[in-house]
Amino acid sequence: TGLGDPHRDDGNETLPPRQVVTSAGEGAVRSRRINKVDKLIRQAGFPIPGATVAEVDYRDGRGITPVRMRRYADHDWRSDATNLLIISPTGGGKTYLSCALAIGACQSEHSVLYFRMDDLARRLAIARGDGIAH
Repeated sequence: TGLGDPHRDDGNETLPPRQVVTSAGEGAVRSRRINKVDKLIRQAGFPIPGATVAEVDYRDGRGITPVRMRRYADHDWRSDATNLLIISPTGGGKTYLSCALAIGACQSEHSVLYFRMDDLARRLAIARGDGIAH
């Protein structure tokens, strides 16, 4: 009982050729999409690359509701480029929230870059001073 021929999928023996090709094509598209999303998440530079909206803590006093988070998570950032400012005291979960929402955008195949505000301000000051119109 060896592994058999690695190029043969016995599960496809009963399927018509058209369905085998269609299934293989769908698998390739699915695989490409997963790879694209993984690449977008890696390129964004998230400090918490595993953050998800599903894991957000909705304890009282945080000012976060599941309805609001779902609305932000479902937002079409590409067609409606809206700014979102997250303000909270230290330890309030700003980094987690921003990562969770931005990872959701990556899963919708949007490009995202993650910057802390101090780093973004520094980069903008440098860009403004380099003599090139931005």
